[in-house]
Amino acid sequence: MIHIVEIFKISIINIFCFIEIFIVFGLIFSIIENLNNKFIFLSFGKTGVIVTGAVGTFIHELSHLIMCLIFMHKINSVKFFRPIESKNDGVLGYVNHSYKKDNIYQSIGNFFIGIAPIIGGTMMIIVLFRILLPDSYIKITQNIDLKLYVSMINNFNIAGFIQIILDDVSNFVKTILLTPDIYSLRYFIFMFLMYSISTHMSLSSADLKSSLKGLSFIVIVIFAISLITYLFGLNSLNISSLIVKYNIFVSFFMTIGLIFSIVTLIISYILSLVSPFKNFN
Repeated sequence: MIHIVEIFKISIINIFCFIEIFIVFGLIFSIIENLNNKFIFLSFGKTGVIVTGAVGTFIHELSHLIMCLIFMHKINSVKFFRPIESKNDGVLGYVNHSYKKDNIYQSIGNFFIGIAPIIGGTMMIIVLFRILLPDSYIKITQNIDLKLYVSMINNFNIAGFIQIILDDVSNFVKTILLTPDIYSLRYFIFMFLMYSISTHMSLSSADLKSSLKGLSFIVIVIFAISLITYLFGLNSLNISSLIVKYNIFVSFFMTIGLIFSIVTLIISYILSLVSPFKNFN
C-alpha cells in the first residue's frame, strides 16, 4: 500500500510538472489574444482581424498540420484561411484529422496537436526575427545564459531565477524597440508578421478538446515510467530533474512568444485609442 502511494505521489508530481507549463502559458496567451482581437476590432473592425488572420491563421493551422504529420494522423481536410466563410461560423481556418484510438503514439499526439499553435507560432516568430533583424537577434541571444537558469533551479533559487527572467525580458524589449533597424522596411515587415502571428496563437475550444484527448494517455505513460523507475530501484530524482530542465527550456521558449504577444497587445491598445476608423465600426 505504501509503495502504491509513493508511486502515485511521484507520478502526480511528474505529470503536473510536464503539463502545467502548457496550461499556464495557454491561458495567458488566450487572455492576451482575446484582448488583442478586441482592440483590433475597435480600431479597424472585422477587416483588421481578417488582415492579421491572413498570416496568423495560416501559421496557426500549419502548426496543427505539421504536428498531425509528426504523430501520423490522417489528414481529412485542411483550410488554412477562409475569410468569407468565417463570417457565418467565425472559423478562420481548420485542420480536420483522424487517428487510430488504439495507437498510443497517435493518441498522445492529440495533446501536442492541440497546443501546436503556441509552439509553431513562437518558432516562426524566432525564425523571422533571426532572418529580418539578425543584428538584434544576435545581441539578444548572446546575453542569454541557459546554464545560469539551470543552476538557479538546481539550487532552488527561485528569486534569482525570476530576476534573471526579468533582466532578460527587459533587455529583450529594449533591444527590439531601440534597434537601429527601427527605421528600415524589414523592421516594419517583421513587426507586421510578428503582430499577425502572435494575435492568432492562442488555443481554440477545439484545440483544448484535442489536447485533453491526449492528456489521459500522457498521464498513463508517465505513471508507467514512475512505476518502472520505482520497482527497479532507479533514481526517480533523475527523471524529475529531466522534467525540471524540460520545463526551463519550454518556459524560456514560451516566454519569448509571450513577450511578443505583450508587445502586440500594447500596440493594439494604442491603435484602439488613436485609430481614425474606430468611429465607423
